[in-house]
Amino acid sequence: MTNSIPERASWGQTLKRAAKPLIAIVVILGIGQSVRLAWLDLHSTHVRTERRLMSLNEQLTTASNDEQKAIHQEILALENSQFQLKHVRWKTASIAIPFAILGLVPPAVFWWLTLRSFGHSVPIVAAQTAFATGNLGKYVPGKAMVLILRSGAMQRFGVPISTSIVSIFIETLTSLAVGGALGAITLSALNPPRWLLGMAIGVAAISLAPTIPPLFRRILESLTRYRHLRIPKKLPHAMNWRLVGSGWCLFFLAWLLMGTSLWVLCESIRDSMTIESSLVSTPSVSSLRLWWISISAACLGFVIGFLSMLPGGAGVREVVVTMLLAPAIGYAPALAAAVLYRIANLIAELMMAGFTWLLAKRSARHETRDLLGTAK
Repeated sequence: MTNSIPERASWGQTLKRAAKPLIAIVVILGIGQSVRLAWLDLHSTHVRTERRLMSLNEQLTTASNDEQKAIHQEILALENSQFQLKHVRWKTASIAIPFAILGLVPPAVFWWLTLRSFGHSVPIVAAQTAFATGNLGKYVPGKAMVLILRSGAMQRFGVPISTSIVSIFIETLTSLAVGGALGAITLSALNPPRWLLGMAIGVAAISLAPTIPPLFRRILESLTRYRHLRIPKKLPHAMNWRLVGSGWCLFFLAWLLMGTSLWVLCESIRDSMTIESSLVSTPSVSSLRLWWISISAACLGFVIGFLSMLPGGAGVREVVVTMLLAPAIGYAPALAAAVLYRIANLIAELMMAGFTWLLAKRSARHETRDLLGTAK
């Protein structure tokens, strides 16, 4: 009879356990900061409007009759343009969250297909969970947390860190390429500033190029020469047109869903809010055209926000979305829609992360029961 002595946890295991709560805290702080910056944009606009109203009221005391009439019209327009939560039809706005959740599924499926193409049969539930939880890492400065969370989750399935990182770059580049291309196509029909259209086309071309299999294989083959990167030599040959085509189709669907999510928020605001027609000539656009504009804003807001390297594109995404929506629905409703879009996306990401985590836990319990039943 032998006495079994429990093995001591290695320093590596101890550090991993200690790192998990620290990573969670950092991610939570990043998410909070992202929401805070978005809401500050809306608040600062409200403060500027209030200051302008005070200035106009002071001018009334010394203005002539004709000047008073013009000032009264401007005051009325500013008061009507002020955004308040009561302006939102919340039942309609809540529909944006399911669309945002559905928009997260195609990118996760493409990442799973990329891992399979690289020779790793990871369970789809595990891949979805790693994608959803890792996606929250984008709110941490530096973008590195996404790589850490996703690649760390894949290690338990035997996926090398180098392979995980390459697959994440492929998924990200494909997202930028399709988003930039779709954003440029939709934007071209809206008479945008030339610099913005040029930026969209440039981003789409730059992002699209590395995802073309022949070029991507050359890049990877050159990287395999560096032994410290530990990139398997068979990895470049796994990138083919079938994988790229599936990625383009999946991300096209994803961006349509995300644009629809923003469109729902715009519709929930614009009909219940008086647009500042006396200050800005704001045409009444059809729902179909607004949907088209929303897709362009969602795509380009993400792409330009990503390139800014700010956590979650905080602030930059809202500026782009507001700029594109303002000519259609007015500045105040556009800014409100941009902020609510940020919050809706965050709620969707948290719900998806929670749901996939619970699903993964349930799947793990079933696997354990099956193993125990087989052992008996």
